[in-house]
Amino acid sequence: MSTYSTNLKVQLIGTGEENGTWGDVTNNAFNNVFEQAIVGYGTVNFSSDANTTLSLANGNTSQTARNLYLNVTSSGSLTATRDVIIPSITSGSTPIQKLYIVKNATTGSQSIRVIGATGTGITIPNGSTVMVYSNGTNVVDAATYFSSLTLGSALPITSGGTGSTSTTFVNLASNVTGTLPIANGGTGSTSTTFVNLASNVTGTLPVANGGTGVTISTGSGSNVLNTSPTLTTPRLSGSSTGYSSFASANTSATNYTITFPAENMTTGFRNIPNTGTKTSSYTLAVDDVGKYVQVGASGSIVVPNSTFADGDVVSIINTNTSGITMTFNITTANISGATVNKGGGGTVTLASRGLASIVFYSATACVITGAVT
Repeated sequence: MSTYSTNLKVQLIGTGEENGTWGDVTNNAFNNVFEQAIVGYGTVNFSSDANTTLSLANGNTSQTARNLYLNVTSSGSLTATRDVIIPSITSGSTPIQKLYIVKNATTGSQSIRVIGATGTGITIPNGSTVMVYSNGTNVVDAATYFSSLTLGSALPITSGGTGSTSTTFVNLASNVTGTLPIANGGTGSTSTTFVNLASNVTGTLPVANGGTGVTISTGSGSNVLNTSPTLTTPRLSGSSTGYSSFASANTSATNYTITFPAENMTTGFRNIPNTGTKTSSYTLAVDDVGKYVQVGASGSIVVPNSTFADGDVVSIINTNTSGITMTFNITTANISGATVNKGGGGTVTLASRGLASIVFYSATACVITGAVT
């Protein structure tokens, strides 16, 4: 009486059996069963949005579960991860074991899971192809070496690396230290100290070692890395030489002096900013210093006390066809060249189309120059 092989269910002809049909049985085994197992391509279809179970019967040549490559499709879109269940068939007490290459070609962008009667199985993302192994009860990763591989101290080419053959590799979890020459996958650094990415960029990193030209911590060339660095012979745009003394604090520690070289340089405004036209009574403010105030129809000017500082200057332009009034609430206000005090609420008249400048020599005293009476 014929028996069947454990894993592929191939008919095993007993002595004296299958008289006259031995060739058909043998051809079936070699041309169908063995070929399916070695290079066979089979389609597994989810006819509905539910799990599907494969079958493997004795001598049957149309069993999808016997094929090496399983192309898993679906008649409609899957709405969740569905299982392809490999049958847990045993021959006596020995479970059937087999290798599969499985492609998830289902629609609906869902993963599938290839699983046995027990265990957790292997999940395959949509569009991916994975090699799995049925051990008779569960389906596991056929390439367990890759899933368990960790990057340790050494990563040579033989372990999937890119050329490092030394026993010490790069530890990105902490600091990048040690030697990382080109031969070991680096970018050209051959010094014993490289870049510490976990804290600060230290050491020397010239262009030859993959840097951008910085050679010291305070910078050189066009680079400055530290806060409050000491610059050697700095130069401003437009100057042909460096400065031996750029800036230093004086004894008051509030004002600063700047020493420039003997070059042709200019300072100051190229024009006088305009604060806008005033058509009503306008009180001068600190923001007007160094500018001119234009007075139009019905406009007038009030100069406040204790507002400005020594050296402040404000200019007034009268664009009217008649004079305008300027009231000086500042303590002392003298027309240039006169001793009469116009301060304390006194007034002066700025002539039509006239220009006047108010120069403050303290917060409570000023001199008025220009077309005023």
